Amino acid sequence: MNKQTTRKIQILKKERAKVLQELRKYRDIMRGSLVLLKRRCGTEKKYPAYFLSKSVRGKTVMRYIKKAEVEAVQDSLNRYKDLKELIKRLCEINEELFILAREV
Repeated sequence: MNKQTTRKIQILKKERAKVLQELRKYRDIMRGSLVLLKRRCGTEKKYPAYFLSKSVRGKTVMRYIKKAEVEAVQDSLNRYKDLKELIKRLCEINEELFILAREV
């Protein structure tokens, strides 16, 4: 193995360690979308209502979200998107390390 490959492996392993450390921060996550619908509440007048929408085994499931919970739910949904990006990067690093290990 040449010095350049060894150095690249070291850099990738350090980056992977950072990504794995970052992954530990993600606890409060939710998958889905926040949807605002107009609902009737016993009268002809429509009121805005928030729902968490997600697909479960091919079917859309919606759960009512209280107005006071909307911000926390949106934050959890955003963290899920961030987590997906971190996992994608971790997979890329692992693939690069696998390819470099073949060269050894």
